[in-house]
Amino acid sequence: MGALLEKVRSITQKEGKYTFKDEREQGQYLKEVTNDFQAIRRRMKKRGDWDGYVFSASRPDRFTALIRICHLIKDRRVLWGLLGHIWTDSESTRQDRRYWESWLRSAEPDAKHFMSEEDQRAFEALPNTLTIYRGCLKGLNEDGLSWTLSRERAEWFSKRFACLHPNNPPLVLERRIKKRDAFALMTDRQEDEIVLRPAQ
Repeated sequence: MGALLEKVRSITQKEGKYTFKDEREQGQYLKEVTNDFQAIRRRMKKRGDWDGYVFSASRPDRFTALIRICHLIKDRRVLWGLLGHIWTDSESTRQDRRYWESWLRSAEPDAKHFMSEEDQRAFEALPNTLTIYRGCLKGLNEDGLSWTLSRERAEWFSKRFACLHPNNPPLVLERRIKKRDAFALMTDRQEDEIVLRPAQ
């Protein structure tokens, strides 16, 4: 830990605040915070704290963080579990879509750990033919991989960002698919999400 960072933390703990002398000191503090954070992440990586390493990254960078270390994770169940957690936590997977598609085409047995054990059981219990829905904006992101078993949730998603795109009206898409064309069922956020298996 840098000397200034240690000083600021000590004074803050005692007095509740710290006032920087000038912009130079504030810049030095930010530099030390960044270095300290990077050191913490290096220690996480060294001791195999994969969950801590990945989720200490900002939300848009978590998938990239996992890709950087995936070759170090020997237990494939852990790897697939992390992928599932990142997917559920993401607001958008579109920027990394081609990489996600590569993973979601996997047929390896441990890929089921993308889902929690509870979701695995729920997925197995689904019928062989599913009706799924996708809430989106007309002309925008209609081809996403994230769908839902709930028409009500799809309607909510279709209106979520409608005010930002007045020229693209809310749209609910409906499809019937075979269960084999679904990669996973994710219920962590009460969305009854169906993750589609990308075409080969």
